[in-house]
This record gives sequence, C-alpha cells and structure tokens, in this order.
Amino acid sequence: MVRPQTIFGVNNCERAAYLMTTALYFGIASGSIVAAILAVTHPGLGLFDWFCNVFGPINVGSVATMILIIRVILQKHRIGQRAIWQRNHKMVIQLASLSTMYIAVWIPDIISYVIPIIVPNPLALDLASNVFCYFEYLAALLCPFVCLVGLPEVRQSIHQIFIRFNTVQPASQHPVGFLRS
Repeated sequence: MVRPQTIFGVNNCERAAYLMTTALYFGIASGSIVAAILAVTHPGLGLFDWFCNVFGPINVGSVATMILIIRVILQKHRIGQRAIWQRNHKMVIQLASLSTMYIAVWIPDIISYVIPIIVPNPLALDLASNVFCYFEYLAALLCPFVCLVGLPEVRQSIHQIFIRFNTVQPASQHPVGFLRS
C-alpha cells in the first residue's frame, strides 16, 4: 500500500486544494493576483503586502484621528473659549464615532486574512472567505447612519424616543383615595 506524501500533516492533494482556495480567496480579497500568488508561494511577502496595503492605511487613519482629537482638546484647554468648544465637541464626537466604527469593522477582517497566511488552517480560511469578507461592506453600510446621528434634529428625535420609554407611567387615572375630601 502506497501512502501519499504529507506536508504539515496533510496529504499533497489536500494541500494543493488548500493552496488553490487560498490563492483564489486572497486574489479576490485584495484585488490583486500578485498578492494572491505571494500569499501562497511566499507567505512572508504575502503577509508584508497585506500589512502594507490594508493594515497600514487603517493605522494611519486611526493615528491621524487620535492626533486631531488630542489637538482639539489641547486647544480647548489652552484657549478656553466655550463657543468654539461647543462646535468642536460635536465634530470630535462624530469623528470618534466614525473612526471607531471603521476600526471595529476592519480589525476582524484583517485578523481573518492574516491567520490563514501564518497558519495553514482550513477553518480559518473558511471563516475568512465565508463570513469576514462581508465586513468590508458593513463599514460602507453603517457610515451614513453614524453621520446622521451627528445631526441635531436626529439626535433630538432619538432622545425623545428614549425619554418616552424611560418615563414612569401612572398605575391609575384616579388620585389616591385618602387625598379626596
């Protein structure tokens, strides 16, 4: 009986199927056939390409957002003008909410792309290609709603809805009996 050769505990046929699936997935995910070939043939270069083209811009955006928020807060303490801070306060909250939403959507996506490159695991590749690949579209879908919450009219209507549900309703329409004359 001839046993097939194994690489990493998996026979060559399964390894070839895994590599083809990985190449197809990373080619679609990154939009580049070169990135897909790098991810399969040279995992180190594929990982470097992924970090430079996906993780790098997210880090730059996060750092720029933090620097801008810190600058506005320091300027508020330095100048101390209330009217300017009221206007900047709303901008800072909207910027922080957009940045947080963007980071929260992209971090699982990045992690799910990097794990199959580092550790050849079919489960990680399956999760990345069937679940986490749709997270990129979630950021574009949620962005208008996060921006709408920054508008005063929308915030006021949301506030009225939650205040209405938070009020205590009387148990009966009649006053307590011992207060009647």
